[in-house]
Amino acid sequence: MKLLARHDTLIAIIGTAVLTGVYYLGVICPGHSAARDIKAELAQTHARMAELPALMLEQTRLQSQLDGQRETLAQVEIFLPEESHESQVLHEVASLAQQSGLTIHRLEPLQTIKFASYSTHPFQLNCRGEFREIAGFLKGLETRPRLVTFGSIALVRNNADRSQRLIQATVHFSVYSRQLNSTEVAENTVSRRPLASDN
Repeated sequence: MKLLARHDTLIAIIGTAVLTGVYYLGVICPGHSAARDIKAELAQTHARMAELPALMLEQTRLQSQLDGQRETLAQVEIFLPEESHESQVLHEVASLAQQSGLTIHRLEPLQTIKFASYSTHPFQLNCRGEFREIAGFLKGLETRPRLVTFGSIALVRNNADRSQRLIQATVHFSVYSRQLNSTEVAENTVSRRPLASDN
């Protein structure tokens, strides 16, 4: 009987040991491993959160740089557009000359000169007026938002009427475009009627 009792006790102890081992290996060890993983993940998250203010400052700096680049690009697009729009240039120059009090004899686009990254669109203007009117016109042309350069300016005094101080001016100037699509003036944009200031 004692042998049977010892046998039952031994089975109970071995069973308890096996269950304890299974519980330790199946529950406690994975729990400790999961807890270590969670602690490591929390440490990484805290490290990333510590970097967040620096990242926000960097984002703000990069955003301000991007805004500055966009502003510069917008100015370049006005200063040096992608298309020549010769008819628009002709209209603006004619309007400016008339506002300055000049009489236009001839205003025409010349042959476009193509370069690798831009094109030059030269124009010739023949007009008549007083020196101050010509100077006002040139100043107005120079201060346009679009890039304008002057090639040559010839001023000749008009000797036909000595009572008036009129000067005959020939102005060669150029505008520019970054990309040339078409610089031909369309037939429907060219008026067949002479300008009101033509003689």
